[in-house]
Amino acid sequence: MSIDLTKGLCIKIEGEIGKFQSLPIETLIKIGQSLQDLINNLARYDISSNQGIDLNNFKIELTGFGKSSAIPEFAFTKRIQPTINDYTKQRKTVNNKLGDLFAVSDKGDYFEIKDIYPDNYKRNIIVESY
Repeated sequence: MSIDLTKGLCIKIEGEIGKFQSLPIETLIKIGQSLQDLINNLARYDISSNQGIDLNNFKIELTGFGKSSAIPEFAFTKRIQPTINDYTKQRKTVNNKLGDLFAVSDKGDYFEIKDIYPDNYKRNIIVESY
């Protein structure tokens, strides 16, 4: 699964909550906050600790809605904070991990998370929070 949050990520919300092609604001807030928390944790644990990192460069913004069901589109913010390291490489690392986790979610074989995160402390943050 290829994800590029610099271009945008659409999340199709189906079922009872999305059948009217609208979305209750509290649901949108919960989805957005959960995604933001996941991205922040991926940035914290997957980018080398010897790199300068500013979590503001990993904020997401709501960039649009697609036509069909309620489909919010999220993308990395364009409001970049300067760091001593290349934020585009850091974003790419987070994109790749998010893609790996979404692929696991699509398959439903959550034991694969052990392969992605062999260290318990990293894996527990992801598994227990989401």
